[in-house]
Amino acid sequence: ASQLEYRMKNPDFSLPVDAMPTPPPAATPTPTPTPPPATPAGPSNAEIQLEQNTLSKWESEVRTAARGHQFQIQLPGLSGFKRVTPQGEIRASALQKKIVDLNRFYELLAQDLRTTGYLEPIPRKTAPAIEGKAASADQEGIQVEIPYGSVPVEWTDLEPQTILDIALAFTTDSAATMPLSERLWLAGVFAFEVGLEAKAADLLNQAASSDATRFQDRLQQFPGIAAE
Repeated sequence: ASQLEYRMKNPDFSLPVDAMPTPPPAATPTPTPTPPPATPAGPSNAEIQLEQNTLSKWESEVRTAARGHQFQIQLPGLSGFKRVTPQGEIRASALQKKIVDLNRFYELLAQDLRTTGYLEPIPRKTAPAIEGKAASADQEGIQVEIPYGSVPVEWTDLEPQTILDIALAFTTDSAATMPLSERLWLAGVFAFEVGLEAKAADLLNQAASSDATRFQDRLQQFPGIAAE
């Protein structure tokens, strides 16, 4: 054994403390490297395609419902629909807002007819224009009061432009309970979905100019509508 080993095993306690042999330092264990966190896998091509196809189908259904003058539009599967791409999230959110706007458009129109009424002649597709007071509306259509009773006029017997004209007649009411910008916006959404793009562009841009905070960003949901 070396002298150091001997002295370690047989220390001489008569020596000063600083003369005692110092044991070698213990070896420091090498830390095990931590692997980087796994990157979440992105959506598959099949998931992306399903998302796009589903949203395209629903967008078409909403437009068809609007052009058929469906009083209340519902898409029960939309709220729980899994979005797998940022673009899908944007489209789904825009579709939800359009449904709310379209339903609100008809609700507001019915409210205005109940509270104020519409006195101008109403052109019909299948019969001459009817004169009287349009005084109420429901899922089936408008009720027009005439001297000898009430005549129902179905939504489908009215051109989209006629419905829009009736709605816009209430935008001049200074006592309106809703901001003019919101009325213009709802009318613009309806006009866009029923194919009156030129009128929609005018209404939606007016609304966005009046209330940019609420509506300016939403113009992007309507291709070709935003003013240059």
